[in-house]
Amino acid sequence: METIKMNIKPITRTHQILMQETDSELLIYDLKTDKVLCLNETSAFVFRLCNGEHSVSQISEFLSEQLKTEVNEDFVWLTLSEFK
Repeated sequence: METIKMNIKPITRTHQILMQETDSELLIYDLKTDKVLCLNETSAFVFRLCNGEHSVSQISEFLSEQLKTEVNEDFVWLTLSEFK
């Protein structure tokens, strides 16, 4: 089960979504649900990498490099669950 989980390459929905970047946040308006999300810089980084090309472990590695601190896969999974 863990091997399957490691190979998942998450994809964010891009249709019926409007995005606006600010200095440190990403605002996402979902036209389908009529809801707005405000992602901080870290969550926005994860969101942008969810394009079906990167696994959760790769996102974790990229995020660790970006923040210059260890970010484990559990953090990425938690962030992904918040996107739902």
